Amino acid sequence: MLLQLLAQVISEPCFNILRTREQLGYIVFSSVDRGNGVQGLRIIIQSERTPVYLEGRAEAFINHIGDHLEAMSDGEFQKHVTSLAAQILEKPKKLTTETLKYWSELLSEQLFFNRDEVEAEHLKTLTKTQLQDFYKRYIHLSAPERAKLVIHVLAKNLESCPTVPEPTSNKDLLPCPKLPESLELYPRVQPHYNVDDAKL
Repeated sequence: MLLQLLAQVISEPCFNILRTREQLGYIVFSSVDRGNGVQGLRIIIQSERTPVYLEGRAEAFINHIGDHLEAMSDGEFQKHVTSLAAQILEKPKKLTTETLKYWSELLSEQLFFNRDEVEAEHLKTLTKTQLQDFYKRYIHLSAPERAKLVIHVLAKNLESCPTVPEPTSNKDLLPCPKLPESLELYPRVQPHYNVDDAKL
């Protein structure tokens, strides 16, 4: 919930700073990205600028988030909590959206069908200090548990990106461990309901 709340808090500043003020591109947004039991904060920028420049501006914005959280009043924090809770509890407008919601619970084998209600209640217990601590631990540039994945996608008509230098020698590259040995395994999340106890 802290990641969702952080994404809610920075959504408007991300757009205002990176798109409106810095005019990096037409498509600029931040959101939570989830997949395979892992979640992260993503910033997407579509621009004519070089990927390295955009990455630098995204990092500068991430660094700015700490100042934004410090300056945020308790009233503003509560508005974000209320707004996110309302988004979570909003009823799906289409049957396909509701179907996908329940299918995702089945496919993940979590069976947490009342997830929205539980998350909205938990959200109300979070504090501004917890959000700041979460940012310092996982998101800030020097966060001890920060992990970062950057994907640069170039237009088809570009053969290469001149700002990304080619390695001068193999000495610049770190030794690559064998793939299976280097992968961390994420434990499967236990089901919310015990299926064996279910009665038909």
